[in-house]
Amino acid sequence: MNQYTRKIRYRDHIASRDAQLSLLLSLGLAVVPHVTRLPVWMTLFASTTLLYKLASIRYPKLALPKTIIVILGFIVAASVSLHYSTIFGRDAGVCLLIGMLFIKLLETRQYRDAMIMIALSYFVILTNLLYTQSIPTALYMLLVVFVITVALITVNSSAGVVSWREKLRIALPLTLLALPLMALLFVLFPRIPGPIWGLPQDVYAPRTGMSDTMSPGTISQLALSDEVVFRVSFTDKIPSKQQLYWRALVLTDYDGRTWRAANSSDKSSAHLLINGSATEYTVTLEPHQQRWLFALDMPVMDIRNKPPAGLNMNINSAALLFASHPIVSLSQYRINSYTRYLLSPVLSNSERDQNLRLPAYNPRSARLSQSWRAEGLNSQQIVAKALKLFHDEFTYTLRPPILGQNIVDEFLFDTRRGFCEHFAGSFVVLMRAAGIPARVVTGYQGGELNPIGDYMLVRQADAHAWAEVWLVDQGWVRIDPTSAVSPLRIERGLDQAIPVRDNPRFLLRNNSQLIAKLGLLWDSVNNRWNGWVLGYGPEMQNLFLKYLGIQNTAAYNLVLILTILLAMALAVIAVISLRKRRPEQPDYAQQIYLQLCKKLAKAGLQKKHYEGASTFLAHIHNSSPDLAGQLKPVFNLYIDLHYRPHVGAAADTKKFKQMVRQLRLEKQQKTLS
Repeated sequence: MNQYTRKIRYRDHIASRDAQLSLLLSLGLAVVPHVTRLPVWMTLFASTTLLYKLASIRYPKLALPKTIIVILGFIVAASVSLHYSTIFGRDAGVCLLIGMLFIKLLETRQYRDAMIMIALSYFVILTNLLYTQSIPTALYMLLVVFVITVALITVNSSAGVVSWREKLRIALPLTLLALPLMALLFVLFPRIPGPIWGLPQDVYAPRTGMSDTMSPGTISQLALSDEVVFRVSFTDKIPSKQQLYWRALVLTDYDGRTWRAANSSDKSSAHLLINGSATEYTVTLEPHQQRWLFALDMPVMDIRNKPPAGLNMNINSAALLFASHPIVSLSQYRINSYTRYLLSPVLSNSERDQNLRLPAYNPRSARLSQSWRAEGLNSQQIVAKALKLFHDEFTYTLRPPILGQNIVDEFLFDTRRGFCEHFAGSFVVLMRAAGIPARVVTGYQGGELNPIGDYMLVRQADAHAWAEVWLVDQGWVRIDPTSAVSPLRIERGLDQAIPVRDNPRFLLRNNSQLIAKLGLLWDSVNNRWNGWVLGYGPEMQNLFLKYLGIQNTAAYNLVLILTILLAMALAVIAVISLRKRRPEQPDYAQQIYLQLCKKLAKAGLQKKHYEGASTFLAHIHNSSPDLAGQLKPVFNLYIDLHYRPHVGAAADTKKFKQMVRQLRLEKQQKTLS
């Protein structure tokens, strides 16, 4: 490449229409997934900038002066700082990056600017992983990487010379060759247990889901969500649906409206006596940014079921399973549970007082339960009396009436329509008023069996609340008032228990088995993805590498092996590329020139193999000056196209092709000397 051509490439080539359009396309595709996460003003700014840049390609005089671009940069930075009250963190950082990217787009005119834009586009598409790592996200990112690579080739190719088909042909192998290298990095790069240090705190912002409080409406809102909470694979037989109570939290404190969890820092062990055989299962838990884990009644830590590195599970005195840190990534743990148990056969005075405490609300409810006690009924009979009341006179619905100050009184004596939180909360109030220690338990009940992957799927719609009462010689006993009102909820799930008119979200799923089967198939694919890709943590990496014969899985050894294998892979790719390298193909203008030479040869004007275009034209002039005068504009245009790439070359190439096609030659009487 001579000095003149190098100046052309670095100064003028980026001004080509194809290069700028490919940049706009790749940048737009990289930013599209963030549109719903960005402030409205940033989305409007980005859209306006794209349209303005598109117009400036057609009308170059619209390009903004650098002074205005700098001022816009300060305005964007200040706006991000005001909106988020910081420029650090995930959301603010991504917003600022996208804003600066579009500011840079306004001043992109030269080769260096374009290469910076390409690099930033690769980085912007990578930031999607801070929000989601799903299969659609991965496929979309791969597509955008391919488009950005095409833009990279366009920016580095001569204007109008390389066709779009050729660019795609070059970009596809480059993208595919990166996949095995990506797989190698994924398998061997050392995994860090637990949450990653240094990530911004808003990456771990709490998600909508199970809360450590319960008030009317909190769980019924979750019932409208089809979001997956966790998946369960059982080692042996799956328990019946009546046994699938996935306990998460115990709520003991009540202020008249809201139930709250107490003793969240309790690390004492549960006094649990177990009987019968254990149910062994593996839970794959979606990140929910909380410490609690989910387990069947009642979980027991087994020395054989070692928790994953960094999870550090423990069971507290209420037989609840907790992790040492919030669950910020897909987590998997194996646990044993016993359906036959005796929990806390002896209740301390402090626990008794805590589970009998009631605020000065709901006097009618208190009088009702106290009248049962005055009749001489024992604790078990009072429990049965309350359950019969719910069974005979109450309705299970997702749309309960709004309640006032004395929630339980209004629910028990007036509305009598409610969801599981209404039944569980009012039942515990009745028990406590009768002198029976009681508490609310929240978690999930049931689940959907996916026969494709042979695992249980538990969604937010399975959220549930039930009660536990303490009885002499029985300890804490699970009582589910909802089952007395709507047995279908426990036996067959929410879909069957709630009429369609009250829950239209399930109408499509219930009436279309094809959609339901496709949904289960897709979730099975997601489950595999979660297990083998998102769940590829330190434990799985160690097992997989030892299976491959790598016994030393220390970080330094993995880095050494990774470096050697990457070098070998790159060497193999280089050798294959050099072996398969084709002779340099003529560019499009040269192909047309060869067609011109064939026409001249048929007319008796044969080009010598060593002759260039100028020399060939000179020889034609010696033989036929008139014909040389006719051919001179054609040859000059070819020389400009082939040796001096310039703006507008695509249009000139088209003109050159027309000139050659329209050229009419007569047979020459004498050949070139």
